[in-house]
Amino acid sequence: MLNVRRVLATAILVAVILLGVAIWRHVQQLPVQDILETLPQDIDLALDHLHYTETQDGKKRWTLSSDRAEYLRSANLVRLTPVQLVFYDAGSFGDLTLTADQGELQEDIRQVDVWGNVVVTAGGGEQLTTESLRYDEQRRELTTTAPIHYLAPRMELTGVGLLIDLENGVLIVNEDVKMLLQPLQIKETRGEN
Repeated sequence: MLNVRRVLATAILVAVILLGVAIWRHVQQLPVQDILETLPQDIDLALDHLHYTETQDGKKRWTLSSDRAEYLRSANLVRLTPVQLVFYDAGSFGDLTLTADQGELQEDIRQVDVWGNVVVTAGGGEQLTTESLRYDEQRRELTTTAPIHYLAPRMELTGVGLLIDLENGVLIVNEDVKMLLQPLQIKETRGEN
């Protein structure tokens, strides 16, 4: 029984070595230029499963996650697909989570632009949807010039253009503002005799 295991292990080891040699010889036969031509020309570095956290004075300010990130050194830009941003301690909003199909991080100025199915959610059940949004780290603001749709437990708001001040917890809609408020449902209480 022990000899069968040794023979099987030896056979597997030999097969792996032969496969490795065959792959190595195939790659050696390809000219370096052919290998380089298969890589995108404008990308200096590509990463899968990026997770980046920005901190200040030991406290998390925001976390950026993406399935795919491509760094373009000449533009100091990181392309992201898809994007998830979590903003911590955003004033009265608490923690906010932003998701989008695509985005770009301008690394030198800490600015993130996102677009495609942009959704921002807060812990209290509020949800904002739009097609594009910009995060400016220096001002700690989210802005857009696109139409927005905001839902809260008892309110629905639409408009065009938006500014969210994350430091002070302020949301400003620029124009074409329409709001629908739902009345508070009061439960009837009956006294017992």
